Amino acid sequence: MKFEVIDRDFLFNSNISINHYLLNNDANLAKAQETFLSYNQKRLRKNYSIASFENLVKENRFSYGIVELYVGNILQSFSGLCDYNNWIIFTRFISFKYFRIPFASAYLVPFVLEKAKNDDKEGLVFTFGKENTILKHGLNNENYFKYEKNFRKNILIEQKHISDHDLFVKSVQTCNLMKTLPYTVNYRYTEQHVVYIPIKNSTPPFEKYKKIGVDE
Repeated sequence: MKFEVIDRDFLFNSNISINHYLLNNDANLAKAQETFLSYNQKRLRKNYSIASFENLVKENRFSYGIVELYVGNILQSFSGLCDYNNWIIFTRFISFKYFRIPFASAYLVPFVLEKAKNDDKEGLVFTFGKENTILKHGLNNENYFKYEKNFRKNILIEQKHISDHDLFVKSVQTCNLMKTLPYTVNYRYTEQHVVYIPIKNSTPPFEKYKKIGVDE
């Protein structure tokens, strides 16, 4: 995926907005499908095919709707939301542009968190395949998401020109709410890491992953 440097004036002069909708009519279903299929990252293409979308709908993986984040009139992020045992799971999250800028943690996740609170949900869940290199070194570090004291010096060089934007502070506030399960889980027949934000001080109801034929 090509990294794009965001223009400072564009960012500071653009309204950041969130759109949430349910797949409860043909128009919304068509809108979600079109956006989903527009994601053309080659190495994950099979996950964003028409067959994948139809299967996700059939499995009710978008039962809590679709959420989109716009910077100005540009669609920045998209995710399905699944209500799983009263926990909201982000499904097939997409970052279309500026993927190194934490728009999702700054705005998208807080929006969903507030909605989940109002709907009396247990919390939010993010699942990652065990091969996910982004979290490879962080999941065993209890301070991985709690980088408030150091976040400015850790800002990437491509972000220095916008480091005074409040999205970075908002992102830190969200990340400081995150917890990780100390084990992988079996979710949708796949071994997954789990990062979550609890609302009611509970733990996501996943079965601990066990390799076939291996006893603890």
